[in-house]
Amino acid sequence: MRPASFFCAAAIAGCTSTSHVVSAGHGTYRVSATNDACDNCTPALDLVKQEASEYCAKMSKTMVVEDQHEERYHLGERITLTFTCEPSH
Repeated sequence: MRPASFFCAAAIAGCTSTSHVVSAGHGTYRVSATNDACDNCTPALDLVKQEASEYCAKMSKTMVVEDQHEERYHLGERITLTFTCEPSH
């Protein structure tokens, strides 16, 4: 792989990362995403909502946001979403 190609692949791969969904107690769950400062990255908020929705969908339930915490820093942002999985209507 040429150096320029490697750099581009590494930059794209390092753009955004999400954590695994973890239990936050009392029927709530938590997931977070970190987004580096790049123009073509998926926003961290979109990623955590997608991850939470997919987690609840596996139980045939709907994701409901309970809390959202955002941290901005010079290289991007980190979003932590606390949510519940409620019965689908």
